[in-house]
Amino acid sequence: MKNITPTGLAALLLVLVSLAGCGEQEVSQRQDKVSLESTDPTGQQIIFWYQHVRAREEALQEMIAQFNAENPHRIQLRGEFAGRYSDIYNKMVVALQGGSAPDLLVAYQGQALEYYMADGIVDLRPYITSETWGLSQAEEADFGQAFMRQNRIRGGVQTGLPPNRSIEVIYYNVDWLHELGADGPPQTWDEFARLCRAARDTPFSGNLNKQRSLGFILDEDASRLASMVFSRGGNFLNAAGDALRDRLNGIFQSRGVAVQATGIGSMMVVHFCDNPITCPADSAQGNAQAKRLFHLEMIARGQYVVQRGMINQSLPMTDKDRDGLVAAIEGFLDDYREVLKRD
Repeated sequence: MKNITPTGLAALLLVLVSLAGCGEQEVSQRQDKVSLESTDPTGQQIIFWYQHVRAREEALQEMIAQFNAENPHRIQLRGEFAGRYSDIYNKMVVALQGGSAPDLLVAYQGQALEYYMADGIVDLRPYITSETWGLSQAEEADFGQAFMRQNRIRGGVQTGLPPNRSIEVIYYNVDWLHELGADGPPQTWDEFARLCRAARDTPFSGNLNKQRSLGFILDEDASRLASMVFSRGGNFLNAAGDALRDRLNGIFQSRGVAVQATGIGSMMVVHFCDNPITCPADSAQGNAQAKRLFHLEMIARGQYVVQRGMINQSLPMTDKDRDGLVAAIEGFLDDYREVLKRD
């Protein structure tokens, strides 16, 4: 970022990530008890999990070395390659169950949301606006605001900062396109599919192996699939997820129980309290025994729900699957109405 000084940003990051490793009691109190303005970051050690390799990793390590040498607070940042995004996610899920979590890590927006809902990371907004450690208006504006909004959820909670973004591009062989009868790269998905089939059946004249030809190599990557779906005007499960969450909240209200579901799109968490949920600390006020009972009862009823109450929909799920989940939850509510009813 061209406007943010390494010192200012580093101090901000330290305050953010040092809170992310708090214990359960500290998590439930952190919004009220931690004084940002009086925090002293001097000499702190920070572990950063990243996914960069080769030239990007070398450049990142150079920046880390410069920061460690020059920041006046003598903060020491250690960057560790932790695998691909999926590897980092799996390691973080384990860490949230009682392992050793890093202070700072990279994550897709959906992963950051899940970490936040599991009390694994904090809302960055109070730190961004901190008078001592925060960003000036000019510094904050230096971040792409569209990207900032992608990490902003209901209530203005900021689950991450966008240090970089990737875009989907396609490399193509101009000479081969001409041999296939095309003047340039495809402009529509239909044209793309036609050229892929033609490439499969017509090897490039410059191929060393004249018997082998490939159309389009599809990498098993979430971004690749998402770019194809979004560019066709599609989306993923948002409407179905919102509808299911609204349906469950209607059931909770009609039965008069202290239960509610929050979330975004295909992800939700069931909370056993009726106070408004605006931060992880609010959820901590709920009935912990009821949450554990819910987890075990759902498994017994053939529905896998994460122990902390999280429910995720996936693409193979149908309306029949969602109806089965609702029926299992209704059965649970009926069996334990006395335990769950509002005071």
